[in-house]
Amino acid sequence: MASVFRRLFRGLIDRCPSSKRSIRDLRAQVGDLQTRLTRMQEILDGQLIHILENQRMLHVDMLTNREHSSLLGWSNYRRENESDLDARKRFYYSLPKATGSVRLIQRGCASLLNEFAEIAREHNLQYWADFGTLLGVVRHRGFIPWDDDVDLGMIREDIDTLLNLLKNDEKLSKRYRAVLVFDPYVCCRQLRLRYKNPENPSFIDIFFYDYLPEYNEQIRRRFIDIRKTLQDDLRSQPFYDEWLKGGYREDGAKFTSEIESIFTKYREIAQKENIISKSSTNETYGVIYGIDNVDAESIYMVSCKNMFPLKQDQFEDFSVCVPNDAQKVLYSYYGNIYQLPADMFSHFQHVSRDCLENQCIINAIEEDIATNPYAAK
Repeated sequence: MASVFRRLFRGLIDRCPSSKRSIRDLRAQVGDLQTRLTRMQEILDGQLIHILENQRMLHVDMLTNREHSSLLGWSNYRRENESDLDARKRFYYSLPKATGSVRLIQRGCASLLNEFAEIAREHNLQYWADFGTLLGVVRHRGFIPWDDDVDLGMIREDIDTLLNLLKNDEKLSKRYRAVLVFDPYVCCRQLRLRYKNPENPSFIDIFFYDYLPEYNEQIRRRFIDIRKTLQDDLRSQPFYDEWLKGGYREDGAKFTSEIESIFTKYREIAQKENIISKSSTNETYGVIYGIDNVDAESIYMVSCKNMFPLKQDQFEDFSVCVPNDAQKVLYSYYGNIYQLPADMFSHFQHVSRDCLENQCIINAIEEDIATNPYAAK
């Protein structure tokens, strides 16, 4: 064994530099390698910058070509003495409705919305068509042909009233269920209204809104900061990994009371700082997309004059509430709503198309549509 160690030791000595000159040569070689690596890194960085700039220019060229093609298409589509805007409106109004499984889920969601609209009217609950559903009202007089869900906005206090109503009214509680869903991926809290029959996948997303006493850049930044801190707090909890692994959790499931308490904590912070309010006054600036909702960076805020009083407008074959100036609200969300949308063929599917081929699910949707007590006969 000793001889083995001696041979190893001798081998190490043989590999070591034998003089100061050798050490200097070794250092010079290392320095040369470092210089070469630095130069290679500079070249790679330059190539990366060039690639990113080419990508940016390609994106600009694509947008430019798309706009040129769009302008050419609209000019050919426009009738004599018809404005460009009127031509675009006519185009969207004339788009054929969805067919097959997409139309089936649209019909189910429309039936549920029709029933909800009547319940809200009977109980003086304020709501309004929001996001894609509002876009459908204004641009299509119904569903966007490739959409498959319903979006509504409500003031938080009215949502609380709705939840109590669905809980305590025997007739309503037999037909509908409202479910608070906690999403671990973006740390948000959503309310979904569904039919009682679990086989029916039709649903309405109801988004929380709060009153906004005033609005300026400082308030905007503070609202975003509170929202980000809420997300960080949730992600730092000992149960977060298990929540993330399990995905969406409905209210009453494991950890949801702890999750709810964190949402309440930060909402109360925003109220204490007078960023949001439970009620409105003559001085209230507007309404704001609640701190519970998805996007920490985006602020969806509507002034009171653009939101209230709510109006009635057509959706499919019935009427729903919409903001007082729906066009301005949509412009603040999407910009020009009469441009050709980018998601016509890539829109997110809220309900699996395979699921909608299941006969039990088809029957459940058709049964709830057929028993809609408010449907026009």
